[in-house]
Amino acid sequence: MNLVRFKQNKPNNGIDRIFNDFFGGGMLPSSFVESNSHVPAVNIVENAKSFHIEIAAPGYDRNDFNVDIDGKALYVNAETANTNEEEGSSYTRREFSKSSFTRSFTLPDTVDINKVSGHYENGILFIEIPKKEEAIEPAPRRVKIK
Repeated sequence: MNLVRFKQNKPNNGIDRIFNDFFGGGMLPSSFVESNSHVPAVNIVENAKSFHIEIAAPGYDRNDFNVDIDGKALYVNAETANTNEEEGSSYTRREFSKSSFTRSFTLPDTVDINKVSGHYENGILFIEIPKKEEAIEPAPRRVKIK
């Protein structure tokens, strides 16, 4: 299975940040609106019958994930938005945060895309991609010599 990297577009210096804060950010400095875009860590394990993908994505709900298969590509993305509000006697403070990621994987011809399944548990998204029956290699055995 091949891994396709996702490239993030981030400002690389202070001038870019100032430009983006005033012209690209709707005149609000980036400290007012927090946006986290990251690429989570992934484990990929292959065994005789399937591939297992584990994506470390804490802080999400299972409904935040979209897993799509298009041709030979598997796309995993998630997005969540939170609002924290604190009120005092003479003030109200709100903080908005948004977190998202996208990962894509190239699937080999040996997988059965109609049987892909997944679940989310304890901050980890588990995806199981079974192999086609004809792609499963028989278990090794020893031939008895007479």
